[in-house]
Formats: sequence, C-alpha cells, structure tokens
Amino acid sequence: MTAEPSAGQWYATIAGRRTRLDWAEFMKDSPDVKYPDARKAALVTDSLNIHAAASFYEAFSPEEAFRLAQRLEIHCNPKHGSWLNTAEIELSALAGRPAGA
Repeated sequence: MTAEPSAGQWYATIAGRRTRLDWAEFMKDSPDVKYPDARKAALVTDSLNIHAAASFYEAFSPEEAFRLAQRLEIHCNPKHGSWLNTAEIELSALAGRPAGA
C-alpha cells in the first residue's frame, strides 16, 4: 500500500507473496509516473528487508536499478513500527474514523 494523504492519493495492491522482485516492480513506476518533475521523491517504508534499493538491483539491470535508487530517498519507519500500523492509520483516515476504532 502506498499513501500520500496530503495529495489525497492512496494505492493498494494484493500479491500472493512479498519478495524483493515484487516490491521492485511495485515501486518501479512511482518516481517516473507519480513524480516526473521531481529530482527525488521521499519514500517512508516499514523496516522489512525487501524495502531497499538493493531490491532494484535484483530485479533490473544495473543501470535501471541505479537510476531508480537515485530518484527515491528511502526512509524506514522506527524499528518497532509496523506497516500494518501505517496502513491502518491511512485506511482509518479514508473512512473518517479514529485508528483502531
């Protein structure tokens, strides 16, 4: 799931697994399609090991992986944070109710 609340944009996809290749494919178009004029786009992720620039190098040619890595500024949420918490907060905001309610 990706979310950009300030722009009113949310995107979710369902996959049968969570691999580096899946994440790299999911993120591939993000800088080019969503932010074509930005030099860099900040991305806040959970601390899952697949959410790293190294995933691009497993999925794409070295040139493409480097290009994508240069376009994204990846920040991990706190070590004990959870992507489920982040997703729940975003989905609660969409529903207009407090998280966990």
